Amino acid sequence: MSLLDKLLQEPAVSEVSLLHSALLAKERGLRKAWLLHMEGFIEETDTWYFERQRTFVSWLLTTCEEEADASVILIHPLKERFLKPILNQ
Repeated sequence: MSLLDKLLQEPAVSEVSLLHSALLAKERGLRKAWLLHMEGFIEETDTWYFERQRTFVSWLLTTCEEEADASVILIHPLKERFLKPILNQ
């Protein structure tokens, strides 16, 4: 099972509609929609309280750990604007 399929089945992803929509677009090969939804997701995470951000980052990185296709999900804007700032706090 691919990482994308795993994430689409996760309740944590279903609870975040923009991320879920992004992953569905990625699965369907809709690159522009994928990037637009990911941009919206990254912006949405700015409104989350810190503990939620930290918990989500921890969950996502743990889920992606040792997955060969993690780079498909962990795109540059996500790393630079969400993951790294949270990990550096």
